[in-house]
Amino acid sequence: MTRPAQIPSLQQLQHWLQAVITHPGGVEEGARLGPGSGVFGALCSSVATDTAAKDSRPPVVALEDIVPPSSQQSSAERLGVYAAAYYLRLVDCLREFFLCLRYALGEEVFGDFALAYLQRHPSQSYTLHRLADQFADFLSETQPADGWGEFFVDLTRLEHAIEIVFDAQGPEEPTPLERGQGEGLAPSLTPQSILALVPGFQLLAFRYPVSSYYTAWKQGDNPPLPDPQNQCIALFRRDYIVRRHELTSLQHALLSAVQSGASLEQALSEVAPQALAAGQNVDTLAADLREWFEGWTRAGFFLRT
Repeated sequence: MTRPAQIPSLQQLQHWLQAVITHPGGVEEGARLGPGSGVFGALCSSVATDTAAKDSRPPVVALEDIVPPSSQQSSAERLGVYAAAYYLRLVDCLREFFLCLRYALGEEVFGDFALAYLQRHPSQSYTLHRLADQFADFLSETQPADGWGEFFVDLTRLEHAIEIVFDAQGPEEPTPLERGQGEGLAPSLTPQSILALVPGFQLLAFRYPVSSYYTAWKQGDNPPLPDPQNQCIALFRRDYIVRRHELTSLQHALLSAVQSGASLEQALSEVAPQALAAGQNVDTLAADLREWFEGWTRAGFFLRT
């Protein structure tokens, strides 16, 4: 004698459907999770019919027992429509995040990489803002051994950083040092002063001139892929626009020390040997430092303390 199958709850069905259509291996692999495995196992236990009291084997439920086939499609094909739409939507989101990278790679190659990335790193967050967090690392791991993809990795890092800075807290609410207050480094600054960079400020170093490439692309110049050339930039938001400022390696090192919490004196002591080794004398370095900090203050790098 058998007992009638229990009707699964709406919540069980919803969780099961989500697990199957979002499975990176596809609908059929998602449905093969089997009894006792997560939401599918729970659903199997609900919809299965007990065979006999003496039979203690776990229930086995086919995909067709939950989603019946239609006259033209199998159960897997019916669910596959939703699974394909789910991944295509996520690929479209990545396309919108990486407009310049799409241009550089080409639509077809970008689409292939985006889909492979989503299968390796399925979306785990309630917000699409985190969807691309590992995309640059994925491209780095999957590029050919000859290193032809290093430019694309750098370009991905730049575009992702721009997206993060745009959506993150910016300096519009906290008050940055205003134009003119940096003249002469301001009388209140001393060697022991610790400068605070505006919220969202990022320092980036690249192996390729991706910021220059990005600017040329935005201007519609159809730039060719560049040769390797180190490039450092400061990235932050001002007046709700993401700003990019190109830096020398020395400027990047100096601002990195400031960002880490070093005082002006400590930051200068870290970079002075590098500058002197490059042939700068003390007087020239002092003049450069004054000019740099005045320019950075006018640009809005620092908060008013």
